[in-house]
Amino acid sequence: MEDDPVIHDVLRKLLDDEGYETRCVSLLLEARAMIGSFDPACLVLDLNLPDGNAAELIEELAKGPTPRNVVIMSASHRAADVARRFAVPLVRKPVELTALLAAIDLAIQRGLSPTPR
Repeated sequence: MEDDPVIHDVLRKLLDDEGYETRCVSLLLEARAMIGSFDPACLVLDLNLPDGNAAELIEELAKGPTPRNVVIMSASHRAADVARRFAVPLVRKPVELTALLAAIDLAIQRGLSPTPR
């Protein structure tokens, strides 16, 4: 989930090239709809979006019946607090591809779904 169209397109291409099936959205509303119709192995979420803060979605996922693996990708000053609160990996922007791939692999391997603390 990324609202910047340039970053959105670059990440999609890079992750597709790495063999991941990607679905990209830019809004919380779109993410909620996508999650309801698709079972992603991992959600990569930017925190600050035009229609709200993805921390709300992470909290919903933490309380939901189906665990979801999450990686936060953000430049927000609140990102580290949110990542700690839900015990999920954080990749700071500007994103380094190797760091993002490592965080995604870690989230999938460990089953790092959000857990409120």
